[in-house]
Amino acid sequence: MPHALIGAAAAQITTTPMAAFFVGIVTHLIFDFVPHLEPSTFFKKEYGDNWPRWVYAWIFLEFILTIIFFIWLFFNKPSHDFSLIIWGALGGLSIDLIDHNPFKQRTRQWFGFKQIHLIHKFFHKDLPRNLWYFGLILLILILGGAVWLLLKF
Repeated sequence: MPHALIGAAAAQITTTPMAAFFVGIVTHLIFDFVPHLEPSTFFKKEYGDNWPRWVYAWIFLEFILTIIFFIWLFFNKPSHDFSLIIWGALGGLSIDLIDHNPFKQRTRQWFGFKQIHLIHKFFHKDLPRNLWYFGLILLILILGGAVWLLLKF
């Protein structure tokens, strides 16, 4: 869940939950504009009911690791305004949760959801499969920076 970590890290510049959520959304779009390693690097079909099992495993592993990190952060960095971190993380996740929900074939036709899908599609740049290693290096650098910012402040 790189978008959650990036949104949480960037949200620390804010002072209100609404601003933190908005910053999370903006960082999601910015990060999507940079081609990075994700399941779609290897699986180019339109996401739907045909996801291979490894995609679910990838998402589940990212989710568990992110939750563990946030729990650790909560107990070991009490000086953080943790509500802003959570709101930034939720903002960072919100676009994917809305756009890639299990009922997306229907919800993408609804007002608001359709516009979010079009914005997400515009910003999202796919990484070519043959450059997966570049995406991995970039992902490590960006996530490393986000974790560093969360630990520093």
